[in-house]
Amino acid sequence: MTEIHRGTVGGLTVLCVPDHRLRTVSLALGLAYGARFDPPGQGGVAHLLEHVLMAGETGREHSFCEQVERLGGHANAQTAPDTMAFYAQVAAEDVDRVAPDLCAAVLAPEIGAADFDREREVVLQELAGAAADPGDVVQDAFLAAAFAGHPLGRPVGGVPDELRALNLDDVVTAHERVFSTRPAALVAVGPLEVDRVVDLIAGAVPRRRAAEFVPTTPEPLSPVVADGPHDGFSWLCTGSRAPSRHEGDHSAYVVLACLLGSSPASVLYRKLRVERALSYSFQAWTTAYAESGVWRVLVGTDSSTVDDCRVAVRAALTEMATGGPASADLDAARRQARMDLVRTAEAPLDLAVHLLKRTWAGAVDWTVDGGIAGVTGVSAERVRLAARQVLDGLVEVVRP
Repeated sequence: MTEIHRGTVGGLTVLCVPDHRLRTVSLALGLAYGARFDPPGQGGVAHLLEHVLMAGETGREHSFCEQVERLGGHANAQTAPDTMAFYAQVAAEDVDRVAPDLCAAVLAPEIGAADFDREREVVLQELAGAAADPGDVVQDAFLAAAFAGHPLGRPVGGVPDELRALNLDDVVTAHERVFSTRPAALVAVGPLEVDRVVDLIAGAVPRRRAAEFVPTTPEPLSPVVADGPHDGFSWLCTGSRAPSRHEGDHSAYVVLACLLGSSPASVLYRKLRVERALSYSFQAWTTAYAESGVWRVLVGTDSSTVDDCRVAVRAALTEMATGGPASADLDAARRQARMDLVRTAEAPLDLAVHLLKRTWAGAVDWTVDGGIAGVTGVSAERVRLAARQVLDGLVEVVRP
């Protein structure tokens, strides 16, 4: 059982998973904030803010990221549509220094012009790399089609021309007026208790007051087929919307992803690999956001077999939507979904980041044990309904 102890300091939620067997402490500080909050014409401001906060050196001898690495630890950050996470894993004896520094760097930063100019160029280089990766390109196109006209459909990394037009004030304003008003949480996993975590960061957390968030419901989704020109190796991304964090049968979509995932025990593996040898690389997963969710399958294949892969995915979904999964396949998928969570729970840094995302920075109640119980109890009928909903709004996108 994974026990989660809660505390608060300055409006920041603290979630602590004490584990005195560990010699490290894993920290994940995050907010219910991401690319969907980028103002029109400023695509990428959230992503750039993440970079500036993690790598900024203004007022510091070293950036937070470099400081952690000099201690022998590991640090990184990531931006998603409606979450942002800054995380580090350090030796337990270094947490007294690292925990308050993480909070200060993210929640009360000094953002300087040199940091802004440097990190904007770094982000533009990152986007250029992503644009050269068809697997990234097809997923951006898929989300744009699944959430057309909605903030969830924006490219998480940003839009290069809009990034180039940003100035320092835009980033500072994003931090002060939006970032700083979103729910925030610090997750700690390691040999310490929640009261100690609160004491460590108390002087580094400014008083926070979360502003009300009014969600925007996406327009109803109709089936979409968007084939770009593709020669040679190509990527097919197919799927549909899924339940949000707050409603719907998320667990059924998790199990459906296992049934159509990359495991040799999956239904799609048999169709793509065993029966036809159509693809080596494919995977399926589901993600919940505050306003909606998305379920998808990503398949890499030669352009000459894209249509065959498309037919195979549709056939697997139709099989699930018509009669539900066979008993043995359902049992294997539930076991895989359960073990995914067990493995996460036993990897401290993964657990810290996962808790941060699944609780939406402390705003949603979620536990590992509850997640395990949820996927373990999924029935064939619940999977059938999930597959039917995916088929009813199926989005298919192909890119080279």
